[in-house]
Amino acid sequence: MFPRILILIHLTICISGLPSIKEIEEISEQAFIYGYPIVDNYRIMYAYAIGNNSQYKGPFNQIVNMDRLLTPNDTIVQTPNVDTLYSSVWLDLRLQPVILHVPNVEQKRYYSVQLVDLFTYILGYIGSRTTGNAGGKFLVVGPSWQRQHKHVKINKELFEKVFYSDTDYVFAIYRTQIFNNDDDIKNVTKIQEEYKVELFQEHFNVTKNQTKNIVKMQKKVDFPAYDLSIPVMSLKSKQFFNLLNFLLKFSLPVHASEVKLYKRFSMINVRPGMQFPYNTFTVKQQHAFEQGIKTAKILINKTLNSNNVSSINLFGTRKSLKTNYLERTLGAIVGIYGNEKNEAVYYSYRYDQQHQQIDCQHNNYTMTFQRLPPVKAFWSVTMYNEHRLLVENSINRYSINSRMEKSLVRGNNNQSITLFIQQHSPGKELESNWLPASNGKVLVVLRLYWPEEVVLNGNWTRPMVVKTNN
Repeated sequence: MFPRILILIHLTICISGLPSIKEIEEISEQAFIYGYPIVDNYRIMYAYAIGNNSQYKGPFNQIVNMDRLLTPNDTIVQTPNVDTLYSSVWLDLRLQPVILHVPNVEQKRYYSVQLVDLFTYILGYIGSRTTGNAGGKFLVVGPSWQRQHKHVKINKELFEKVFYSDTDYVFAIYRTQIFNNDDDIKNVTKIQEEYKVELFQEHFNVTKNQTKNIVKMQKKVDFPAYDLSIPVMSLKSKQFFNLLNFLLKFSLPVHASEVKLYKRFSMINVRPGMQFPYNTFTVKQQHAFEQGIKTAKILINKTLNSNNVSSINLFGTRKSLKTNYLERTLGAIVGIYGNEKNEAVYYSYRYDQQHQQIDCQHNNYTMTFQRLPPVKAFWSVTMYNEHRLLVENSINRYSINSRMEKSLVRGNNNQSITLFIQQHSPGKELESNWLPASNGKVLVVLRLYWPEEVVLNGNWTRPMVVKTNN
């Protein structure tokens, strides 16, 4: 009886203290843009590590290796690459840190392990560009463990690097380069078998009492269900803010740079761990929440549709992205878990050279490289449908990339390469350069992995998509 009364009193206080209708709309808009990547990240975490569904990979802290390239049947993550074999693991860091073991990888083969927190900020990388191909042990530490075990000192000499996360859940994404589709897969799978995930006790000097205390803090999490048929953009305010509140409790304490922002969000009952009390709001207040989200979506879509998008400012650390929450959201929509610019640069093409939307139902297009893209790892051009998913086609080709260079038809004294972006084959002689398209609007993505400085400093001119109607 009394707990229910207390809850009602608490909710009454919260509701009575709500700001004006206009302020609810404004704060809801801001909170949706801030929270979109977090909720979309949870959608994938739920699919891969929690829910009983066809996309389930495995439990937390257990690495899963894919021994094939992705196809149109893989629909959870937008704009996946088909240049590397993926491995992945969702890390639960509440109980203790986790150790990632990586093997020695041959020098010519690119690999990376990207660590992404719940906000979709990048903690850092293990791999060819950052730590080299020699392998080793790497530690990932979460905030709850740090807060509860300040007395435990990490012996950093045992690890090549220690990564500290602001959230208790971290997604580790492994990308291992494949040199050709068939013969090389067995070589990559051997590397994948040596990727290991281990809990920390074996490497720390932890006493029995300390271990007991650590085990006590582990609590079963009642994860809210997520209907994977509903994209985050289609969620109503009640669902969205309930999920956001649930997820924010795994990122405590609030980062110093966001204390004022969280205080503003709390004005509309967006608070870490709180049940969002949607049903207690008036009809006008409920409408204001929906209107705020609608306004946020309009801004997001307007920005996305304004021009062809470069990834250079969309992905990165908390420090590099600062408070650019709109760009973080655009990154999640364009391709969640995209790499920061030193690791890879992505150019997304929704529009051709004449600023008309690329539509392969009615038109044919080309993309011409005067010289091969300046990269230290590899490049690729990948075709997606308007939903940012791979496109089924008669030759099962989803991209043209570095490993196909020897077979591509060249011009201009063997220097230039022209790709044909269209539904139907350009003819047998040019079919090696054909990137099959869907029957309608498409998205083309150019990837440059480990780009040269000329790309990063803006002195490289990317090729454009040109309508030909041949």
